[in-house]
Amino acid sequence: IPELGTIKANSVPYVFITSNKTRDLSDAIRRRCIYLNLSYPKEERELEIIKRKVPNVREDVVKSAIRIVNELRNDDEIIHKPGVSETIDFVNAILTLNVKNIDYDTIKQLITTLLKDEEDIRHFVSKNERGRIDSQDS
Repeated sequence: IPELGTIKANSVPYVFITSNKTRDLSDAIRRRCIYLNLSYPKEERELEIIKRKVPNVREDVVKSAIRIVNELRNDDEIIHKPGVSETIDFVNAILTLNVKNIDYDTIKQLITTLLKDEEDIRHFVSKNERGRIDSQDS
């Protein structure tokens, strides 16, 4: 810093690099890092998180939302998988719109709360126009 001179840390800082698989990290960076893959929470844990973040929602709505999100996460064609924050956004949108039944049309209307990539959205729509998936299929 020109006005202050060189500043030295009292201890070595820890640096966390996150990628969310949006970009490949270079070999040089990966050699210098400890890699930790954080997987999605189990359904029970995600249910707890959603109920804490969206306290006024019915449990059956959250369970349906989580099942839908997990279908998207397990779809190998979807590149940018929805995370827990997207599940929260989806549930909040369901509450805001006072949705009673989470069917395909509802999911399609709210898909941008879950999928942020245009190609992923196109894949979802084309796949489900052929064989409709909705929360009633279980």
